[in-house]
Amino acid sequence: PSVLLTLFGGAIIVGIVAGSYPALYLSRFKPIAIIKAQSAGGRSKSFLRNALVVFQFAISVALLTGTFIVKDQLSYIQQKRLGFDAEYAIVVERGGQLREQSDAFKDRLRAYSGILSIGATSTIPGEIHGATPYRPEGFATEEMVLMAPMSVDHDFIEAMGIEMAEGRAFSRDFPSDSTGFIINEAGRRLTGFEAATGKKMGTFAPNGGIVDGDIIGVIRDYHFASLRQEIGALSMTLVNDPLPYLIIRATGARISETIAFVEQTWDEFVPNQPLQYTFLDERFFALFESDQRLGRLFTSFAGFAIFLAGLGLFGLGWFITEQRRKEIGIRKAMGASVAQILILLSRDFTKLVLIAIVLAIPIAYLAMNRWMEGFVYRTDIHVSSFVLAGVLALLIAWFTVSFQTIRAAKSDPIKSLRYE
Repeated sequence: PSVLLTLFGGAIIVGIVAGSYPALYLSRFKPIAIIKAQSAGGRSKSFLRNALVVFQFAISVALLTGTFIVKDQLSYIQQKRLGFDAEYAIVVERGGQLREQSDAFKDRLRAYSGILSIGATSTIPGEIHGATPYRPEGFATEEMVLMAPMSVDHDFIEAMGIEMAEGRAFSRDFPSDSTGFIINEAGRRLTGFEAATGKKMGTFAPNGGIVDGDIIGVIRDYHFASLRQEIGALSMTLVNDPLPYLIIRATGARISETIAFVEQTWDEFVPNQPLQYTFLDERFFALFESDQRLGRLFTSFAGFAIFLAGLGLFGLGWFITEQRRKEIGIRKAMGASVAQILILLSRDFTKLVLIAIVLAIPIAYLAMNRWMEGFVYRTDIHVSSFVLAGVLALLIAWFTVSFQTIRAAKSDPIKSLRYE
């Protein structure tokens, strides 16, 4: 009810304000001035009219600029190297439903020609939250560092396409890997180790003590969280039990057939639970759905603002042209060309739009720079966004007023001079 009341009340107020101005304005006219077709508004009327044009186009330019900057940032996110290969990576949920059949299920999938590798993980990029204390070798218990924890199987790193910076990945050839750790480069920087492989690191055990293990490798930093955050320290541990997510690396050829095979195999192993899957790239970029929605809103509002500004400018162009009809006739009679008259009538509108552009640029820059501060990894705000928005606004303004100005410039000067 409060929203409906606000909308209804706002409509009433806007209607009163919009209707009262012309009523009060016209009530000040002197009848003799109206009969003689003289202007009764003076400079105040012209100032208000111009101010409204500047205000409308300033909003339009600011929204257009915001649209271009948002699209630049979203494009940057989609093209940025994430540190893992998200293309043709299928995420199967509820992997724990496989229970003791997990290894048999993965072996069946590996035998299919359309699947390159398959791994398992406790969480997927973009959805890793929280941190666990770890005690690197040489650190006291009170000096423990925080890293994001992650449980994986032997094949996760290969399935994700994550590169090794040092050491090796988990291997079935080394049973001791079950107590080992793999950290990322940010984790190595946090420990202060120049070479982390072979160093000891411990974490809390379920019974409350600290269990130590070897750091067997360091992976390249990859974006396991949103691009709004800096890549933090990460620690991987090996788990043989079924994990919640399976990462299936497909070849990309006949992807629909591959998915159909995965569904068929899943139904054989887990007949009572339908397969739930997504693509890793779609799932990761869904983290920026609010930003994509913001881009769509900017586009819609910019188009609507330009449409309204164009309507106002069209009416203003018609009004100014009618006011200067005799002047146009005289200039035509004196030999002025259509192009000269077109430039004459468009000059004032161009000045107003240029003023609007100058006012809109700092507003748009401050607003979009504030929005960009929410991203640790972001593109630069390019001058081209402001230039393109300004040029587009000018073209729309010229196109809008050209109908009236060209019609007036081509009119018969005798009819214009005999207008009264």
